Amino acid sequence: MNKEFQSIKSFWNSLSLQMGKNNIRPIWSNRKGQEEAVGFVLIIIIVAIVFLVMLSLFLRQTNESYEEESREVYYYLSSLMETTTECILSYEPNFKKTGESIELCYRGFKCLSGEDVCEVVEKHVDKNLKFAFNTGEGSALKGYEFYSYYDNNSTKEEILNLSSGDCLGGFRGAEYVSPAFPGNIVSRLNLCYGD
Repeated sequence: MNKEFQSIKSFWNSLSLQMGKNNIRPIWSNRKGQEEAVGFVLIIIIVAIVFLVMLSLFLRQTNESYEEESREVYYYLSSLMETTTECILSYEPNFKKTGESIELCYRGFKCLSGEDVCEVVEKHVDKNLKFAFNTGEGSALKGYEFYSYYDNNSTKEEILNLSSGDCLGGFRGAEYVSPAFPGNIVSRLNLCYGD
């Protein structure tokens, strides 16, 4: 029995002694360090998961905002379609609205002054877009694209096409549809942002 006691005692001493006689600790005291390490790893994993979720939400929001239909752009576009151009067809105070002028351009009309309706409406839209949107190097808005086309569900015919600046990155845009029997005239404005 003495031998067994000696072997248990030596085993106990080997497990519980660390770095000298004054530092006697049982082996289970090391479990606190292990528990702290496991807790630290769990905290790191939770923080990483939260970070990945936030990153995915940020990236999704960024993509959506750069290629989406915008109410603000639609409101501007619908206002632009109601502004009057300098084109008169029949008598002096009868100036045509931009939306009407685009349809008249498609149909091949000329203004009372002899100018082509397409030239008048193109100048008018270009002037208004340049006045409304500052594009270029120092601006968040890098450019814009405006185009109108006739669509009768079987063919599309371009009427106007204006652009300014670079439209290489994302954009926000809207369409304005006006009836032009037997089809529609679709005018689209895209505001282009940087990469």
